[in-house]
Amino acid sequence: MANATKQQIIDTFLDLTLKQSVDKISISKLMQITQLQREAFYYYFDDKYSLVEETLRSLLFNSYVKMLKSESLDEANQAVMNGIINHKNFYQDLLSGQNEYMFKKIYCQVSVDVITDYLKQHYANDISDSVLFAARFYAYAVNTIIYDWIETGMQEPVDKLVAHFRTSIPEILAPYFYTKEGQTI
Repeated sequence: MANATKQQIIDTFLDLTLKQSVDKISISKLMQITQLQREAFYYYFDDKYSLVEETLRSLLFNSYVKMLKSESLDEANQAVMNGIINHKNFYQDLLSGQNEYMFKKIYCQVSVDVITDYLKQHYANDISDSVLFAARFYAYAVNTIIYDWIETGMQEPVDKLVAHFRTSIPEILAPYFYTKEGQTI
């Protein structure tokens, strides 16, 4: 039940982002629409920024980690990019001038957390500091490309971006990820 309530708040928040800017969405309005008490919001989130962070985790990265366990890096990246397209208004709003810094900080941190958590969980005994550094480097580089892609109206085809992501992965990091054919990158 608790996860369902948290997800209800996130889903309502995303619905509201279709109509107005993140900055204009008040916690009071959000909770009025969900028909939940304001205290429920603060049970799950510290503030609106933690809601944005959890929304990003919910939209993209929770499924990304699951996909990395059973699918290829390409398929996981494809899912992330499609998630961005499906919530285009949310991402474009977060990259607007007033929200850009907050979004980039949260998005980068969540990205790094997801990749490093995946590596530590699945290769705990085989992960060096150099591999973790390469993972951070890769996450930051990919995120910068994603920001540019969103800001320019998502013109470049997703499959082309995903192919670029694959070919640009640092050599030290490649053995930890797989292609669709089950080969390491």
